[in-house]
Amino acid sequence: MRKYLFIIVFVCMLLGTSCAWRKDFKLGREAFQRKDWDRAVAYLLKALGEKPDNVEYRISLTNALISASNHHLLKGKQYMEIGQFKIALAAFEKALEYNPENNEARRAKHQLLKRIKELKKQERKKTETQQLKEKAALTEPTTPEIKYQKKPYSIKFAKADLKQIFKVLAKTSGVYFIFDEAFKSKRIGINLENVGFMEVLEKILLQTKLFYKVIDANTIMIIPDTPAKRREHEELVMKTVFISNGDPEGIEKIVRSLTGMKTIAVYKELNAITFKGRPQEVKMAEKIVRIHDKPKGELFIDIEIIEVNRTRVQEYGIELSQYQLTETYLPETGTETAPTTSTIRLHRLGHTDASDYLLTLPSIHYKLLRADRDSRIKARPQMRVLNGQKAEVHLGDKVPIPTTSFVPYNVQGPAQQPITSYQLQDIGINIDLTPHIHHDGLITLELKFELTFITSPGTERLPPTLGNRSVSTIIKLRDNETSMLAGLLRDTERKTLSGFPLLSSVPVLKEIFSGNKNEIEQTDIILTLTPRIIRFPEIEEEDLELSWVGTQTRPGLKQPPFPLKLKSEEELIEDTIRKEQKKQPTQPKLTLFFQAAGKDIKKNIEADIPLALSGDGNIRAVTLEMEFDPALIQVLDVRKGEVLNQPGVKSLLLRNIDNQAGKLKLNISLEQPLKITHKRTGKWIVLRLKPVAKGKVRFKPVLFRVLDTNMKEIESEIPEKGMEFQVSK
Repeated sequence: MRKYLFIIVFVCMLLGTSCAWRKDFKLGREAFQRKDWDRAVAYLLKALGEKPDNVEYRISLTNALISASNHHLLKGKQYMEIGQFKIALAAFEKALEYNPENNEARRAKHQLLKRIKELKKQERKKTETQQLKEKAALTEPTTPEIKYQKKPYSIKFAKADLKQIFKVLAKTSGVYFIFDEAFKSKRIGINLENVGFMEVLEKILLQTKLFYKVIDANTIMIIPDTPAKRREHEELVMKTVFISNGDPEGIEKIVRSLTGMKTIAVYKELNAITFKGRPQEVKMAEKIVRIHDKPKGELFIDIEIIEVNRTRVQEYGIELSQYQLTETYLPETGTETAPTTSTIRLHRLGHTDASDYLLTLPSIHYKLLRADRDSRIKARPQMRVLNGQKAEVHLGDKVPIPTTSFVPYNVQGPAQQPITSYQLQDIGINIDLTPHIHHDGLITLELKFELTFITSPGTERLPPTLGNRSVSTIIKLRDNETSMLAGLLRDTERKTLSGFPLLSSVPVLKEIFSGNKNEIEQTDIILTLTPRIIRFPEIEEEDLELSWVGTQTRPGLKQPPFPLKLKSEEELIEDTIRKEQKKQPTQPKLTLFFQAAGKDIKKNIEADIPLALSGDGNIRAVTLEMEFDPALIQVLDVRKGEVLNQPGVKSLLLRNIDNQAGKLKLNISLEQPLKITHKRTGKWIVLRLKPVAKGKVRFKPVLFRVLDTNMKEIESEIPEKGMEFQVSK
């Protein structure tokens, strides 16, 4: 009876399990129909977990994941438009969780994060000094503005005296030219048409190796371009820059190396650098300071140290309290109190017998002991570290170590006298860390781990013996990735044997009649490191832009001499992909159509209309949903066509026909991928139709999705004319 009862319970459990995954699949499909995507994914995941080889479940889950991802993408965009950025970010992350290949969701998330970063930067409260810096950056050095006639100039001279050319230019522009005493005129040729006044002036000066100095709004001095004249006539500016994050001396070396400026002063008390030079040089130096004076990156490093100690002691055998016999002379005195001395007078020596002697025998210990002790010492220091700065962790004690030295003594005493001093030695764990944040999100840790311990306590004459284990390495980790250092094992084994001189040498008897003590001590250290990036260095787009800095002999920040646009790395990659796509032939789309499209079928006469699929691709699954007019046509049945019925092709066809609502849903899954070529078109499925009224019948596609071997969607389409035919009498 019990046997049958067990079988009944087992069968019920199997039926219950079977019903459970069928129920989950049914609930998932119902949630999919209601467009409750999250619930649909949850139920279908549960059903597929019970039946991982079920192709129908896999296809349904894929459709649910894609639909849920698109749903959360749309929700994220809606929240982003109304300014709910946190909710929008959560929606985009959910969309990527459902479908990691949703590139649109990834782009939307990237744009949102960039926008949030800009808003945080705008909302960040600036100090008064920062506001003054930004205001000063917008202020240019005041120079006299040249007043000349705003018109196009045309100057043509084959060979003319230079002063004569300046005289013509002064007459047409209204600007008065004066010349330095070292100026020497010469004959040049020039041909300029429809250019501005400043362009004419600069080209003449460039051709004749001259430069100009603005005296006032109507006067310009022309000077020979020599180092001596530059030093004599060029105006200099001075500016003080206050450093907030970097090292003033380090930045000063960089500025001096790049600009060649000689007049630079550093005042470390205020973290200030003062520059003196030409305006272009000072602007260049100011830009260099701004780029290098960035807040350093910051990390939070979580360190966990576990020290595991295990001691095993085993004692067995026979051990005496002492390995000697003691005979003591204690004569009787006739009193109750025993004497405390073993001395005797000589005249009583003849009256001594065996009763006057005491013999002390050792006691016997039978040892049977086994001890196993475990201990764990755990430390978890957490610290916040700047990028590139060294962090130190010291865990342990400072133990005094004696050191003896000998010094001369006075004449009457010994030649040398020992003097003992003590030095404090760190005993324990020392960790030195230097982190470096890379711009790709990786973190390099320069690690030095050292463990110091006392192996022997020492004596009055000998200092203690210290043990040491150290590791130095460089590791590279991702943000929030944990690295473990283990295996620094110390194993100490001690064996002690005490017994009778002869018996302790006999192989078998020494285990019984001797005291044996075996002691094993093991110590292991486990170290885990987990760095977490709190702040990246604030690098802006303008910090990465190309800058024009003049010539080698005259450096300085200036505008480019001609428009120059360099393509970014992303643009170059897109151009390469575009060129490769042009070289490769385009792959035709998969197309689904009625083979009887455009033909007439008769009213009230049942007809088989095949659906064909053409194109190139390896197909694993097809999902098709269509709508039709139930007043014109009725779908009686859907069956496999010749393509799905050919030998060696194993497929599953699921159909859902609703003639009242005019809806048809089909799911086709293949056990092995089926290759389709555009040269060969075959009948996939055949629809058994019954026309009920005269008119033009059109099946409107609602959903058409084709999946390849990797369950990725293949580009496909359904032409409108390919889904129409005429019903006649």
